[in-house]
Amino acid sequence: MDYVPESVLEAILTSVLEERFPEIESLTEHQKKALHAVINRKDVFAILPTGHGKSIIFQLLPDVCKYLCLPGYSYPHHAIILVVCPLKSLVDSHIRELLNRGISAASLSGEDVDENNLFKGAYSFVFGSPQGSFFLVYLFYNLSAQKFNGVAKRNLAVS
Repeated sequence: MDYVPESVLEAILTSVLEERFPEIESLTEHQKKALHAVINRKDVFAILPTGHGKSIIFQLLPDVCKYLCLPGYSYPHHAIILVVCPLKSLVDSHIRELLNRGISAASLSGEDVDENNLFKGAYSFVFGSPQGSFFLVYLFYNLSAQKFNGVAKRNLAVS
């Protein structure tokens, strides 16, 4: 397993923030620490007050993974982040924001979800409810088997 040093992540974050989140100059130390742990495949339980940027931690993951795969780290070029969120209004808000930034996202509870696109890995973010967790595990398993030749990936973002 590749270990990503903080200095490498910091350089990537500078590029990703400039490219995708230009209104954010830098992350807080709590956000950096959580993101660094996730990237290094550690379990993360981030408790931050409302409005203190928990979402940005998982919203950065696809772009960070893309940058990490370029120098040879073992990360997918097109990462798929599965997010479990109990509030439909929050899911809708996240999806709107991601789509406005040019990031593909879908909700499993949405009427317009194309199952073929889900299994093709067309979305960078797939949101599901805690009640639909079984389907998320099934989806994750099938995406791993189809896209990554049966090698199970261990990164599952939970918000």
